[in-house]
Amino acid sequence: MPTHRMDPIEEGRRNWLEHDSGPVEQISAATALTRGKQIAVRRTAAALGEHGLTFSQFEVLMALAEHAAPLGMGELGAALRLHPTTAARTVARLERAGHVERVASEHDRRVSLVRASAHGAEVTASALAGLRDIRFGLDGWDAEDVRRFTRAVAPFLTD
Repeated sequence: MPTHRMDPIEEGRRNWLEHDSGPVEQISAATALTRGKQIAVRRTAAALGEHGLTFSQFEVLMALAEHAAPLGMGELGAALRLHPTTAARTVARLERAGHVERVASEHDRRVSLVRASAHGAEVTASALAGLRDIRFGLDGWDAEDVRRFTRAVAPFLTD
């Protein structure tokens, strides 16, 4: 016997209509965005987990890959919009895993810079390929759906 899949967004909308006359469409949209984010994050985390990475670690590795020269913690934090302490914690985990290495600055030997190790570069490339395979958690969406969605939410992402 086929099972009917309940649409949780529509079900929530019906519940709001029954109990409240507030901004039901906005509540439904916010719920859909939240649920969509959860699904994309779960899919992305699973793909990165296959490579032993969290999303934060992947972001650090990608930032290092995008820069030819090693980066300091302040530069890395600024590139990722992270506090330097958060960047340092993430780098420490990556260093323990052998994905990054610290090197002394050529200009000031007291300053420690970070670069991806050869192993880290391989893991980054492999993880990126995995994310591309699942289309960054949006597998099943065609290019036009993604463009339409991006245009629709863009005005709300300036907060």
